[in-house]
Amino acid sequence: MTVQNEEKAPGAGQPQKRERFATVKKLYDWYDKVDTWRERIDLLVSLIKANTVATASTVTAGAVVTAGAVVVANPQLVDTWFPPKPAVEIVQPKPVEPTPPQPKVEVTTIRWGQAVVFPIDGVDLAGRRAAFDVAVLPKEYTWARKDDKHLARDGRILTDGEVQALFADDFRNGIARSADVIGVGVASQEGDVVEESERAARRASTAAQWLATARGEGAVVWQLNLGQYKGACASADKGDTSWQRPVIMVGVREKDEGVNLGEALGDAMKGKSNLPSRDCYSNFTMERRK
Repeated sequence: MTVQNEEKAPGAGQPQKRERFATVKKLYDWYDKVDTWRERIDLLVSLIKANTVATASTVTAGAVVTAGAVVVANPQLVDTWFPPKPAVEIVQPKPVEPTPPQPKVEVTTIRWGQAVVFPIDGVDLAGRRAAFDVAVLPKEYTWARKDDKHLARDGRILTDGEVQALFADDFRNGIARSADVIGVGVASQEGDVVEESERAARRASTAAQWLATARGEGAVVWQLNLGQYKGACASADKGDTSWQRPVIMVGVREKDEGVNLGEALGDAMKGKSNLPSRDCYSNFTMERRK
């Protein structure tokens, strides 16, 4: 008896294969988009547990199938193979407590005739010390407005004789103990800062000349330009600003060898409640008078 082989029709069984292949390829393409092995395994486990696929073998082959099967059997291995990253503890910085402002010190004053004198001490950046007598004329005496040669009293310009009378015996005796003297120039807040700073420099030169005359021969004469008064330091009263142009002269009562007088004077003037503040002026430039 002859058994004849049955001929299969061309393409028989191909639609089922193509359908299975398309399903596997879709799952694999989706699965391959996951970035890490841990995410792949987590995805595989979730698919198997949710009965999304019938068997793990239809998803992929080789190592992935083996790993998936082991994971399904023992999900704890996932954490052994791929331990979760430890949580990063965010430590909030502790708020910085603001440094309370240092209280200003009131200087006990003395008088040299009309001038109120502030005895103050300071040190330069190298720690060398100097002692100063800062003489300030009463507030009714100021530099004449837009003028670098004359003083005014309550707005009236003083004559040269009236100015020299301010350097009477009491003032001369007080300044006589200073080997160095410093004339100070300032300007009020009106006008251009460059122009007013230059005016302040000329006022410092004029004050230095008055001091040199009052002190007599042998003095080392300096001039300090404080520049223009800063508007931010001004009070609410924007009217009369003559108080921003005080007449200031300084005697150096004592000093260490090699001290930088500008640095020491700047240090001495800080934090004084009843002394014009250097921080309220645009400059602090000191030079020896030629």
